[in-house]
Amino acid sequence: MKKRKKAVCIALILSLTLTMILGSFQVSAASSYTGKYWLKVNEQCNVVTAYKKIDGKWKPVRAMLCSVGTGGTTPNGTFYTKGKWNWGELINDVYGQYCTHITGDILFHSVYYMKKYDKSSQATRQFNRLGTAASHGCIRLSVMDAKWIYNTCKVGTKVTIYRSKSPGPLGKPSGIKVKYRGGQYWDPTDPDSRNPFFILKKPVITVSSKKNLTVQYGSNYNLKDYVYAKDPNTFMNLKSYLKVSKVQRFSVEKNKYVAADFSTKKLGTYKVTYSVKDPYGKSASKTVKIRVRDNMKAPVISGAKNRTVTAGDRDAIGSVKAKQASADRTKQIVTYVKAPGSSQFTALNYSAAKNYVFSKAGKYTVKYTVKNKYSPYKEASKTVTVTVKEAVSEGGTSPEPVPEKEQSGTAAEKSV
Repeated sequence: MKKRKKAVCIALILSLTLTMILGSFQVSAASSYTGKYWLKVNEQCNVVTAYKKIDGKWKPVRAMLCSVGTGGTTPNGTFYTKGKWNWGELINDVYGQYCTHITGDILFHSVYYMKKYDKSSQATRQFNRLGTAASHGCIRLSVMDAKWIYNTCKVGTKVTIYRSKSPGPLGKPSGIKVKYRGGQYWDPTDPDSRNPFFILKKPVITVSSKKNLTVQYGSNYNLKDYVYAKDPNTFMNLKSYLKVSKVQRFSVEKNKYVAADFSTKKLGTYKVTYSVKDPYGKSASKTVKIRVRDNMKAPVISGAKNRTVTAGDRDAIGSVKAKQASADRTKQIVTYVKAPGSSQFTALNYSAAKNYVFSKAGKYTVKYTVKNKYSPYKEASKTVTVTVKEAVSEGGTSPEPVPEKEQSGTAAEKSV
């Protein structure tokens, strides 16, 4: 292949650039840069990290494997892109896709092709060298990454080329290694629908350990919280592409999972499937089980307070109620009553407590306990004092008290 002089190539590049941007490009000074993206090229590690201005701060959003120039031919410093074109002629009669002009004869572009417009003529060996210095000074990228810069970063985007042992905040992508005996073939990252060799790694969905997979009945719950998606090729965050694609709930009647809407107001075990499709058409999915339970808290006892009654009055439970999030537990309250002068409590179920007679004057200790409906059966309790006064008849004498042992419906006495 006949080599052209470098000066001719430089002149051609500059000519094309000036033609494309004439009258439209304004150089941005570092102090007044208002662009949306900032591309930082780590010449030592052969990584390009794209930063995006979010809420007034530069945040890393994408890492791209590259090949800078050998022998220090890629200049260090800060520059602003000056133009771009889809196919560009490079040194030595080869061609690059998605060219973005940085400075002088330095471009971002794809790994080179032997023939213009022939996407099956890319130099496979050079593609496999991404991640190492290999160019004449330009910054080579995979087609996927060169196209991202071409489409996303406007002319005038800030570019800083520097050297560091640390690849950058997102790290260095591992890249893809390809084998093809002919030495020329399609770039495996080219998203062109005609590409027969499109072998990008698919997205990765992860569920953080911070995500509660057992949910309290009736609580606020966002299915997508603490679920993440990432592009392993560029480390880009794909959270905005993440979807809840399917929800099923286990049906006891049918003994299988059936389609359902997720709701914390309905107890059960749900299968939730998350899916993501990246901008290049690669998809991934992940299914997790989320359980809606009402066993995390003890029921709440209400209405239990000290009170005064008259000897002969019935009802040890009165207006006391118990409720857990998904169920009323009032009738499951166990009432323990210790009469004046007694050292033991009498345990009463709900019905017996309603019919209990405070037969003599004095102070009664009454304790209410109730358990959650579901294992591990968390328990709540409250203790009150019931003061019983003597009843005064019209003749001035008190009625004959009913002996406690003759009260119906009471359980056997037990110590608490």
